[in-house]
Amino acid sequence: MVVIPYQFKGKDELRKWLWKYLSDYHLTMVPRPCFARVPSFKATHVATARLTARPEWQAADTVVIAPDDVTTEARREAIRQNKRLFVPLPKSERAVLLEKVDPGQATPASLMKEIGRFGREVPLAELKGAPLLITGAVSVDRFGNWLGQGEIFGELHPSLVRADGILAGAFRVAVVDDMQIFEDFEYLMDPADAKLDLAVTKTKAVAPEPRTGPPTAPHTGPILIR
Repeated sequence: MVVIPYQFKGKDELRKWLWKYLSDYHLTMVPRPCFARVPSFKATHVATARLTARPEWQAADTVVIAPDDVTTEARREAIRQNKRLFVPLPKSERAVLLEKVDPGQATPASLMKEIGRFGREVPLAELKGAPLLITGAVSVDRFGNWLGQGEIFGELHPSLVRADGILAGAFRVAVVDDMQIFEDFEYLMDPADAKLDLAVTKTKAVAPEPRTGPPTAPHTGPILIR
């Protein structure tokens, strides 16, 4: 673990720090640079295999999967397994619904540039009741807090990422690299921000730890897991 002797003043400052860190050390895959994006990483398929082995995935007939590059393999697997798949569109109150897609077309249908050929647009309200949300993230911490790429960069619609939103009852999973996991940044979060139920990486699955004390005091600085 590396202690960063600095306290972020807001979510966007943390995002920008991590984007620079990942870019400076060449830790992401294309598209690069990862600034203003949800980062992709090597061995995403290994993290996705860890995800699809989970009982939450296997029990879900319907899944909501974010339009991130890092979740492309998850969308592909959902189509291959004949799941009903919703893909929310960034900065939009619409999603693409894919159902009864030929599993042989899973590769092109999972790509955002092709997805319109295989699905139809529906209002976000149709996602209500979906049991599982799969998303990428810029960063997560050990207590279930997570940051997307930020509203000004194309974040998912607020109704999908708020605790009382359309997906309030969904099991939430983020696909991230180990280098995107911080110790604790709850001091940056809003009370209405929804928490993750799980993060999966190429090496492990990380369930949120129960908090036994207050969030990390601002002067102590966040910790990046190496």
